[in-house]
Amino acid sequence: MNVDACRGAEAASIAEAVRDADVVITMVPASPQVEAVAYGPDGILEHARAAAQLVASAVACGDGELDHSALLRGVQRLSGYEVGDAEPESA
Repeated sequence: MNVDACRGAEAASIAEAVRDADVVITMVPASPQVEAVAYGPDGILEHARAAAQLVASAVACGDGELDHSALLRGVQRLSGYEVGDAEPESA
């Protein structure tokens, strides 16, 4: 395994960070922060490529709308481990 390929890289924007990514992982406190990074002209869903996978984890996240919005853009949202949960969510 190429360890250097597994390291993250700094990006100047969300668009730059997700544009060519196969998987996008977020870890933020709650729904307002998920919305801030996912939606809008500078958000993940605007710039992630179709077929990318989005793992959005948060302390508390009403993710039904995010699932729908991601699906409309061809992005698959994988249910992330909610911080504080005893176990990951079942698929």
